[in-house]
Amino acid sequence: MVPVLEQVVRGSSRRDGLSFAAIKRPVAVVVGSSRGWRVFRTSGEEMTFEEFRREFSGLRMPFGGHV
Repeated sequence: MVPVLEQVVRGSSRRDGLSFAAIKRPVAVVVGSSRGWRVFRTSGEEMTFEEFRREFSGLRMPFGGHV
């Protein structure tokens, strides 16, 4: 099972210093079994890998790879 997370970091500077805010939220999960891989939205709805790639086209994998 591989969770897919969205991470958003925002920063701003002011006269008195810097301010940062970050959120991380789950958007999907990829589940593997002896029958193959399946992708689910956090709502529980299954999606195809093509839908997954299209919807999360900007997804970055660890170590610089892409989906």
